[in-house]
Amino acid sequence: MSASELFASQWQALQLQRQKLVQEAGQLKRSLYSLSSEPDMQQLLEEKDQLKKIIPELKNSISLCQGFIDGHRNKLAYRRKALTDKRAKRKLDTLIKENCEKIANLEEGQFSNSALEDVKLEMRLLQAPLEEAEEICSKFIARERQLQEVAQQMLGHALDRVATIEEHYRDTKKCLKEAIVAAQQQLQNHHLEEISWAARDRQRLEWMLENQPTFKHEVIRRYRARFPQDDISDLILPPPVSAPNPKKAKKKKRHAKPANQESESTSASLSQSPPTWKFHLTFSENDPGRELPQAKNDFLRVLQSALNNNNYHGIKVKLVYKKLMLVCGMSIQERQTMKEIKKIELAGWKILKVTTRDRLFLSINEEQRIIRFLPCKRKESYNQH
Repeated sequence: MSASELFASQWQALQLQRQKLVQEAGQLKRSLYSLSSEPDMQQLLEEKDQLKKIIPELKNSISLCQGFIDGHRNKLAYRRKALTDKRAKRKLDTLIKENCEKIANLEEGQFSNSALEDVKLEMRLLQAPLEEAEEICSKFIARERQLQEVAQQMLGHALDRVATIEEHYRDTKKCLKEAIVAAQQQLQNHHLEEISWAARDRQRLEWMLENQPTFKHEVIRRYRARFPQDDISDLILPPPVSAPNPKKAKKKKRHAKPANQESESTSASLSQSPPTWKFHLTFSENDPGRELPQAKNDFLRVLQSALNNNNYHGIKVKLVYKKLMLVCGMSIQERQTMKEIKKIELAGWKILKVTTRDRLFLSINEEQRIIRFLPCKRKESYNQH
């Protein structure tokens, strides 16, 4: 096996490991973004919603029970006060009259027997001898206390269950976020391993520059740090030198062009058109990504397939293509002034708005004219960046 074949095989092994790490990180992110729609978690969240609807009803039941207890005590107090107070006696008579009308209405209508029995028992509380009235009041209060305790227990259980579900959701989300950070760190470590492998000796450096130029600058920096005495200027292509403008004989012109128009025309005629931009779709900062075809229709087809495979739906690929073309049409200064990500992850990448809900993060290599772009939902992009 030749050295070139050996390097290709070793690099392929590194790329397989990278792809595995990228897939694991992608799966963790998808699990985080779709956490609430996972079957088990969705069932728990639905249970929580149902409990939250019941909680106000239970609180109301507890309040009603307390209201009945207070009402029975007040009526018994009127019974005692009515023995010596004429005003209280008149109030008691009014209550008795109202209860009589209530009993008549209940007997005429189709109401439950329990409701009618309660009103009749309340009438006994107002009319029976004081000792019997006190006994009836005690029974009323005991019954309401029992109903109140049952409702209180159900309320406590509901509140505890809601708190448990919310804590489980927070813990699961936290664990996924921590796992994503760990996966991204593994990817970063693997990237450093790739650069270290490529800068191990001059042969690998030559092979890397010829076959994998995406990491060119990082590999060269690492190699020079490791072998400062080795002159590798012969391996690095010099930047293209623009041809000098040939001197032209001065001629009289009938219709002289404006100075700026003449300069632009001369520059356009002499300069060569720059090489076409290349686009690499990626879903991770450390992944060099997949190069997309130059032809528009093929570009759209491959991009749509890749987005579907990574569960990224909703974005219009034609709009993505249009936005990327606009970036290519900018001047270098305009691209440099685009808004950048300031956080550690994707630091220095440009932010390109596609729609109100979608963003593209761009890593622009002006020298090689390569744009790596990473699609992300607006909400997720603000959460992370």
